[in-house]
Amino acid sequence: MTGVDVKSNTVNNNYLTYLLILILLFLEAVTLQWLNGSFEKEYANFPDEAAHYVSALMVHDYLLEGNFSNPMKFAEEYYLDYPKVAIGHWPPLLYGLLALWFIVFGISKVSALCFMALTSAGVGLAIYSIAKSSLGNVAALFAAILFVALPLSQVCANAIMLEHLVTLMTLLSVIFLAKFVDNEKVINILLFSMFAVLAIFTRGSAWSIGLIPGLLMIIAWRFNLLKNIYFWMSAIPVLVICLPWYLAMPSINLGAFSEVSLFSYEFTKKAFVWFGNQIYVQTGALVIILALIGVWSKIFKQYFINQKVEVVWAALAAMFIASYFMHIIIPAAFTHRYLLVMMPAVVLFSAAGVVQIVEWFSILSRKNSVYVSTFVGFAVLYGVTSFYLNGVDNHGYKQAYQSVSGLQVDEKSVVLIVSDVYGEGSVVASAASEASTTEMTVLRGSKLFIYEDWMGRNSEEKFSSYEEVLEVLSNIPVDVVILDNKVSEQWHRNYHDLVKAAMKDTNSGWHLRRKFPVTKYGVYHNEGIEVYVSESIKAEKQNGIDYQLVKALYGMDKHLK
Repeated sequence: MTGVDVKSNTVNNNYLTYLLILILLFLEAVTLQWLNGSFEKEYANFPDEAAHYVSALMVHDYLLEGNFSNPMKFAEEYYLDYPKVAIGHWPPLLYGLLALWFIVFGISKVSALCFMALTSAGVGLAIYSIAKSSLGNVAALFAAILFVALPLSQVCANAIMLEHLVTLMTLLSVIFLAKFVDNEKVINILLFSMFAVLAIFTRGSAWSIGLIPGLLMIIAWRFNLLKNIYFWMSAIPVLVICLPWYLAMPSINLGAFSEVSLFSYEFTKKAFVWFGNQIYVQTGALVIILALIGVWSKIFKQYFINQKVEVVWAALAAMFIASYFMHIIIPAAFTHRYLLVMMPAVVLFSAAGVVQIVEWFSILSRKNSVYVSTFVGFAVLYGVTSFYLNGVDNHGYKQAYQSVSGLQVDEKSVVLIVSDVYGEGSVVASAASEASTTEMTVLRGSKLFIYEDWMGRNSEEKFSSYEEVLEVLSNIPVDVVILDNKVSEQWHRNYHDLVKAAMKDTNSGWHLRRKFPVTKYGVYHNEGIEVYVSESIKAEKQNGIDYQLVKALYGMDKHLK
């Protein structure tokens, strides 16, 4: 008789189960992207989206070039053609991973969105792995499905953004920290440190992970950890690897702050209320009530009956508290996207709340009641929290840019986009995405004509007359100007009017060639974009593009952004 390795078969079956669930969650995420129309939208869902996409394209091109001797020179030259590079303002992990993804699956927004869907599915799978042992397979599966379907999760998966990746890395670090506290195996604390490093190299807010071990120790009442040298040493890899990058890139530390001072009582007071309200807005009363029941069931109830708190639930509570604390202390922007890293904890505690209610009101056999009631509970949750259909977007810029190739301008065309952050980003991203088939340099009006910081503060106009604008365009020289006539008051600057006046001057040598509709924040505007062409450009361009002038106007002695 041949022996059967039961343990090996069990492990293989577990891996197969995880793979099938990952595929299911990925298909869910992609389906929701399709229902939201994400594959047809431009790179203008968020101000940062185009920067993330272009940065990944730059890393992709750098890797394929194969000459790794001078990355800063490569970045500078790339920025001159496609000025939307974000490495330096944000850490590099997303761009490296997405660049590798592009090498395998090709360059396109659809390809990038599939990567976003995979990271969303990855978070869902991690949620499943946490919940299955404590809540059962059914509750675990529905918790994972629910996370992917949350409106906030959909919003972040519909664009090329950092949120799902930093959430995944943070959650994985929490999982392995909990494992270490349970069994004190060194491999688990090493994995905690590794994923903490990866999270911090995704976005600076992940430094909140540093608060989680201490909070976990308090919540789970595991003060014996203070005697474990590996518990303390877990911080060393994080500090040694991550801290030099952040010290070398001051824009990460200061450029994204919404307040002048690093710590502000007024900001914290406002942020405490705002983020708290957003948790309610993004999840709803039902989810919050269930989550509170789950917190009582998995944490407070354990104290009352003199049991130890299950470490993984203490870790999830610590993850939520640490992230919330970080976002109300550090004066970054008020945006609901930052809440995504808290959502795994919210969903898991909600799942625990559902299971607790099932136990309270069970009238069937325990097995049947868990299956039936959990299914019904999560079906209700899914229905009231999901199916976000985003009809508000910004588009029309890509079509205007693609029209340039048919205007019979110079083969190495220089295109100036004069718009807001959405329009600029979409045109630059479109140009970078099509770099293999077209040879165009894109310039941004917000870099040529004004100086302002990353957050759009301290705006200083460089020119006071449209004649000066015309001189700059002639000296570079610029072939085509894409002019957005529907810039909102928030983004409008004086140079928009100067460029428009320059184009309208009948003696300027610029002529209107085409008009295109534009959608701004979901509102359609007919003929909102105008495309102008210089008639004298070929005579002026004998010496090529004056990149030194562009560098000077861009202020490239400062950090690229």
